[in-house]
Amino acid sequence: MTDSQKEKVKELQQFEEKLKKKHANLQPLIKQWSEIICSWPEVERCKHMYGGIEFRVFNRSFGHIHANGLIDLPFKKELRDVLIERGYAQWHHFKKDLLWVSVQLKKPADFEKARPVLLLSYYLKAGDYLREFPVAANFINHELNLHFKDTEILKLSGYLHSPNES
Repeated sequence: MTDSQKEKVKELQQFEEKLKKKHANLQPLIKQWSEIICSWPEVERCKHMYGGIEFRVFNRSFGHIHANGLIDLPFKKELRDVLIERGYAQWHHFKKDLLWVSVQLKKPADFEKARPVLLLSYYLKAGDYLREFPVAANFINHELNLHFKDTEILKLSGYLHSPNES
């Protein structure tokens, strides 16, 4: 990493600390949401490079949450565009041409709206590992069938909308 890149990371981390102070009321909810996500099989949390909490499954990032309650999630272009078009997410808050979407969480009910998109990102990043980890496969099959009813998006993601598939 160049000195310029290191300085940019430092600036963004300082900005994140300011966000924590500005959005102090959200921090207990962010902690609660983070704990829920980290209870999913094989998920670990770490500090995101630009601030916030990053979520990883099988050492692959499937999203992160900032101190202002904004969650960023990666998707392939076609899936990203459909998620935005159907109102599941918005364009990435910083740069629209990234293959990421953003979902704003401000109150408890917002997490339930965001859960299907989080689960979809988890599924896509868990990928082939699901064959080797039946607990994770059973979890994601159950959760996607329970929380994501948009079968066209599930099909587009490669998910075979069946509780018996893994």
